[in-house]
Amino acid sequence: MRNEWRSNMWMVIQLVIVSVILWFLFIGVWSLVNMSMRFKGYDVSDLYIGDIKALQEGSIGYQPYDDEHSAYTDYTLLMTQIRSNPNVEIATAGINAATYRLNAYNTSINSDSIAYYGNRRVVTPDVIRLYRLESPDGLSTEQLAEVIERGELIISRPDVSDDCDNLRSFIDKDVFVGNDSSVVRHVGALAYGLRRKDYEPQRGVIYTPLPENIVPAQLLIRIRPGRDMEFRESLNTADLRVGNVYISGLAPISSYQKSSQLNDEINMRNYMICASFLMIVIFLGFLGTFWFRTQQRVEEIAVRIVNGATRVDIFRRFIGEGMILLCIATLIAIPIEIMLIHYDLIAVDTYMIINFKSIEIYQSFAFVLVSLGLLIVAGIWFPGRKAMNINPATALKDL
Repeated sequence: MRNEWRSNMWMVIQLVIVSVILWFLFIGVWSLVNMSMRFKGYDVSDLYIGDIKALQEGSIGYQPYDDEHSAYTDYTLLMTQIRSNPNVEIATAGINAATYRLNAYNTSINSDSIAYYGNRRVVTPDVIRLYRLESPDGLSTEQLAEVIERGELIISRPDVSDDCDNLRSFIDKDVFVGNDSSVVRHVGALAYGLRRKDYEPQRGVIYTPLPENIVPAQLLIRIRPGRDMEFRESLNTADLRVGNVYISGLAPISSYQKSSQLNDEINMRNYMICASFLMIVIFLGFLGTFWFRTQQRVEEIAVRIVNGATRVDIFRRFIGEGMILLCIATLIAIPIEIMLIHYDLIAVDTYMIINFKSIEIYQSFAFVLVSLGLLIVAGIWFPGRKAMNINPATALKDL
């Protein structure tokens, strides 16, 4: 091995570069994967989402109101009409109450000079039931719905702990909403937060009750299990409009999920393509290097076999050389990776801050080490098999 020190040096340099780049790429992948796999605490299956809109005076098709009717009465009749559909389990509405819409209605609550910041979601008790929302404190969905029904607030536990170090101090307390000290509300429970999308960490949600006599912005429908096709076939234009209030953009939540997460999935695909290309390069590099070494060391291998070395010993020697090169490259790469983290040079488009507490850096390191080890073994396998099949008599006849 020492006789090939030049090629070994270049292989180590190549391994260092590839391992650091792969480590960076896998951090991006693991960040997205870890966020998407976290327990959400709510259920979005069989959901439809739409926008509630109202024609304004002067618009084509606008119907003037008398003293007894308004946009709110149209909205009430529209909801009754939708709920009468036999395929609908729950139909409700809210403001910024839909996931995968990327809306942000940021506000804060304050108690004893401590602030909690979150995405405000204005909901009804039925919104809680529709999502089957859960609580980390063990409260049932119905208990959470009763909190909203009493006019109290529900807050969520953010993924990033330093967003609210004193979260528990808000429960069962009166708080100021926003910067208006005249608006006092009671915080009744802790629940999981509705995410804007799966590939984004949750930094806090504040559920507030929907005020009465207003027309909310979003319609949410949970259909009965297995009734998706029947529900679509049962809808017509008349079902989605009453007076001046109508529903637009009604679609399964999966379509909003796909569109809102398209960029994240493209990023993940790009990370994987780059990683695959680099792994192919390292595989071909080791394959070519050890194939050449095998041709140059035919006589040496034959002498070893004649002196008692088994063919497995020869193969083990080749594998050992590759693993030694990988260990040397890893020892060089680790300080580089530590420096990148220390100076905050790891910038991945996953809305997360990567530091020494991030599990992604350790997952990526382990994955890179295992991947490169397997690639080195695969790159050595073919020339190694050829070396094991050398006939010592043939190899030594010209010596």
